[in-house]
Amino acid sequence: MPPASQPSRWPARLLALMLGLGLGLVGAEAGLRFEDHLAGRSSDSWLPHLHRDFSAAMYLPHPYLGMVPRPGFRSKASAGGPGYRYDLNAFGLRGPETTLEKPAGVRRIVCLGGSTTFCTGARSNDQTWPAGVQALLTGSRRLRAPVEVLNAGVPGYSTAESLINLSLRMLDFAPDVVLIYHAPNDMRLAQAEGFRSDYSHGRRPWAIPEAPPIDGWLTRHWRLYARLQARLAGHPEPYKAPAMQELVFAPDLGARAVPASREVVAAGQAAYRRNLKSLVAVARMGGAQPVLQTFAFVHGMDREEGSDLSAAMDQVNQTIREVAAELDLPLIDIAGPLSDRRELFDDWMHYNPRGCGEHAKLVARGLLESGLL
Repeated sequence: MPPASQPSRWPARLLALMLGLGLGLVGAEAGLRFEDHLAGRSSDSWLPHLHRDFSAAMYLPHPYLGMVPRPGFRSKASAGGPGYRYDLNAFGLRGPETTLEKPAGVRRIVCLGGSTTFCTGARSNDQTWPAGVQALLTGSRRLRAPVEVLNAGVPGYSTAESLINLSLRMLDFAPDVVLIYHAPNDMRLAQAEGFRSDYSHGRRPWAIPEAPPIDGWLTRHWRLYARLQARLAGHPEPYKAPAMQELVFAPDLGARAVPASREVVAAGQAAYRRNLKSLVAVARMGGAQPVLQTFAFVHGMDREEGSDLSAAMDQVNQTIREVAAELDLPLIDIAGPLSDRRELFDDWMHYNPRGCGEHAKLVARGLLESGLL
């Protein structure tokens, strides 16, 4: 008789293999989670930006402006560093709540600019120079009517963004005066190889690609999968959450910088002049009086911090003076009294709270002396 057939051992072996693999994956996942716990990392540390949740970020994507401040944003105390708060009203402006419709009898002033108007160095809203202008004018006996000052400065904005912002958004507030304080972001773009007058060489659309749902779920909930994905993407270290500006600036813009000490790019200066005149025209079209300001900064400190824009900034201040004279505009000189006073600055162009206060005094005095209010 033939020997009785032995039962196959493959099912048991396969089960043991699957059990061992499962235990190995669980152990690896537990080990990676423990490692992240000791390092103070969360699962978000391994998420590229397409998986990140931007619902609490300070900026929103915008089809024409690249990004806009999030309406109603309330920062944590550490948003700009220890002791800083950036709180935005329902219109995304740094300042107190307001209404779109201008109250009867009120003179409205809109302040356009980048981070130096937003005042990243101000630890609270009331330390910004637009808020300082509001306080000084409100306390002046020379004022004929109440004044409301709106801070429309946005970090990263150049005259190109402010031109769109004024046209499509800020004119809706029916301003009586538009204060313009722009230069460094334009010069960063102006002093770049491959310059284009529409600034497209230095900007890019902000589009956050959507990950497939299953991929997003696995990346968020399975640390081992997230790390494998990161390594396959050539990114073995934890991801650094991108700043909003990194999503709208060309990534190689800094590498293409042309030192202003070597050459002040004429085409960049011409584009700035054109944009400045366009801002003036749009403000006037909206029934507002545009007011220009020269730009204060610390010569040479830009080189210490890795840029070289002083010569271009000197030229742009000359352009501001020329445009004011050509178009018969009020001009408030900020550069003359405040430039090169290092005690007023956090870096080569951003004020500290004391600098914001000095700027506010010059603007309030200039507006009162102009007779516009």
